[in-house]
Amino acid sequence: MLLYLAEKTGRFLPADLYGRYDAIQWTFWQMGGLGPMAGQNHHFRNYAAGKIKYAIDRYVNETNRLYGVLNKRLADREFIAGDYSIADMASYPWVVPYKNQGQNIDDFPHLKRWLETISARPATVRAYAHGERGQSEFRPARDPHRGRAQAVVRADRGGGDSSIRKQSDRHRRAGRRPSDLA
Repeated sequence: MLLYLAEKTGRFLPADLYGRYDAIQWTFWQMGGLGPMAGQNHHFRNYAAGKIKYAIDRYVNETNRLYGVLNKRLADREFIAGDYSIADMASYPWVVPYKNQGQNIDDFPHLKRWLETISARPATVRAYAHGERGQSEFRPARDPHRGRAQAVVRADRGGGDSSIRKQSDRHRRAGRRPSDLA
């Protein structure tokens, strides 16, 4: 979704080939690593009925390792792919709840700086404020992270245009897959 929106709007994805693929690579890194591992971390630490020590330890440690990868990446640049991009939008919501992931953000100074920089962006402030007002629209009360990346993109575009979401909802009700939208 972020890649589609970036291509459609011409924003948040570098125009040069190297920069573009760098941002896409780090967006996919989030989708294949940070998001799934932090998600499992949240599940086993916060939501699972039974506390399974092995699972909690595994995902807390893996989240820690991934934070280290991101911290190292951010050591010599302001944002993940140089300029603010979809890679930052995709990764940011997974770092916001670092305390619930059993992480000490002070152990990752570059990641902490990045987190503070993005949290101060006007679009991020608007998106999170909008998410708090529209709790049921953006995410169930039990899941504090669902929909934030999309809200950030909408806020960065300067509005709350929900036409894409409405189209997706119509297709879902009709039993179609997202790939049928093309």
